[in-house]
Amino acid sequence: MHRRTLAIFLAFAALCLAFPGKAQEHTRQWVRWEYARIQIPEEASSLYADTPSVQGTYAAGALAENTQTSALMYVNFLRALAYLPPVSLEGVYSLRAQHGAVLLAANDRLEHDAPRPQDMPEDFYECAHTGTLSSNIAALNWATPDVLLNAMEYFCRDDGEENLPVMGHRRYLLSPLLGKTGLGLAQSQSGISYAVLYVGDTSADPGDWRQVAWPSEGAFPADLMGPLIPWSITLNGEYYDLEASEIRVFLTEKTAGQAKLDYFALNTDAYGAGPCLIFRPDLTAMGLENYQQNQVWTVRVEGLKTPAGAAESLEYQVEMVSLLPVEVSSVEVTPQALEMSPGDVCQLQAEIIPQWADDLSVTWTSGDEAVCSVSGEGMVTALAPGECIVTAASANGRQDKCRIRVK
Repeated sequence: MHRRTLAIFLAFAALCLAFPGKAQEHTRQWVRWEYARIQIPEEASSLYADTPSVQGTYAAGALAENTQTSALMYVNFLRALAYLPPVSLEGVYSLRAQHGAVLLAANDRLEHDAPRPQDMPEDFYECAHTGTLSSNIAALNWATPDVLLNAMEYFCRDDGEENLPVMGHRRYLLSPLLGKTGLGLAQSQSGISYAVLYVGDTSADPGDWRQVAWPSEGAFPADLMGPLIPWSITLNGEYYDLEASEIRVFLTEKTAGQAKLDYFALNTDAYGAGPCLIFRPDLTAMGLENYQQNQVWTVRVEGLKTPAGAAESLEYQVEMVSLLPVEVSSVEVTPQALEMSPGDVCQLQAEIIPQWADDLSVTWTSGDEAVCSVSGEGMVTALAPGECIVTAASANGRQDKCRIRVK
């Protein structure tokens, strides 16, 4: 399949996945392929086609085409993860967003209802203020080539306890109503980068949607999560009767077991497309330090009611994956040495390091099958007196051994 044809197919697949039951879940390969398509500008100096001026004679400036393209691709990558169709850039929205970024940089303060600097022209301020009021905004302490992508990721992560009760940035970026957007970026005199994503648009036809989950069903990048980052499910208020619902959320990881939630809320404020369930597991209580590849989480939501009074529940699985391949670094076999008698049986264990590597498979071999045999699961059977080496090898060739003496 040609690259362009494949891209069109995947875009169509992402659109279909916005509706339950119409396409397959994301795979590890799909996530990595989509992520690899994003092109990051090579130098911070190439961020602008026309550099903004944030004092004196104010000028909105303009982002370079590749800066806009890479940031928009990242926005649509994040939306595709949530099974949402892509958004496009709208000129007037980008104009507002770029003016808004200059306003924030001029004040060197992050606030939606930003005041007008005394020397800023009124018409410039009106355009900028419209932008800040209708956008996700972020302040970052750097101006790297990927600074705008960092801001888009921050909007989905929605870090910080102040964002926890609402998840407003995430809900706007992942809104089924969002069809068009605009991007803005400017640096203050102190070096802070102010990023703006216009989210005031509601031109998209959302179709018959029911919920938007983050992390989403199927393969999902562990890179986008962290111990303090909450999970969320935006619910369609027309499909669910949330006043009649008595919602309970259960979150389980296949190895670590059921999670205790250290935060749970249903926020009904008008952010994005609808009310939002917000919940966060206590990873420490589960014996986990962070989200890692190969974790499989099951989300179950019970107690939902439809307007007709019918009881409903949601259940889906999230497979954490890495955005980049992870190779096995070592294999550790236990025990390292054994003494056995003919007819004895012993189970060897092989630990793959790290446990979040792509391929955790192990191949067992016996150095002398007349002395002892070994099964594909590491079960050793002593056959005759002598010595042999049993080896455990990972798919990429890492090895460790057990020395066996049969008396």
